[in-house]
Amino acid sequence: MKYCHGCRTIRKSGEFHKNMSKIDGLQTLCKRCRANRAKQNAESKSEYDRQHYLTNRDEILLYQKTYGPDHKIEKAEYDKQYRKDNTGKRRAWNAKRKAAKKQRTPQWLSKEQLAEIEELYILAKELQWLSEEQLQVDHIVPLQGENVSGLHVPWNLQILPGPLNRLKHNKLLS
Repeated sequence: MKYCHGCRTIRKSGEFHKNMSKIDGLQTLCKRCRANRAKQNAESKSEYDRQHYLTNRDEILLYQKTYGPDHKIEKAEYDKQYRKDNTGKRRAWNAKRKAAKKQRTPQWLSKEQLAEIEELYILAKELQWLSEEQLQVDHIVPLQGENVSGLHVPWNLQILPGPLNRLKHNKLLS
């Protein structure tokens, strides 16, 4: 049983969405109150947007016609530079996405631990100048090994040169 702060009633735990940041692991509003609040917010926002568009229609249309073509090259250059400057972040994001896809990233990881994983990927990129081979972040216990299955957590990661990582070939080495 849990108290809903929206309708101010006591309801069954099953009538609340999960929220792992709360002590009891549940939202403060029941599912019905959250749905009503979301509906109200959407209606008020859409009414505001409609009124704003009607009063500024000509300016908005002119801006849409001129902004895209004028800034297409600038945006492409910015995106290219961002990808170049943040390869470590992009690799961390890709690794996290792949691990989540394999359902190997536990939900109980803290924000600090997730940041630690990201820092490890960034560190591998920054230490690249020390090695002739490309440095890669490897899982000590493979995520999908034959006899074992590891997790995508900071204490299961290590930085290895690419050839050594490929030689390991998704196996747990003793």
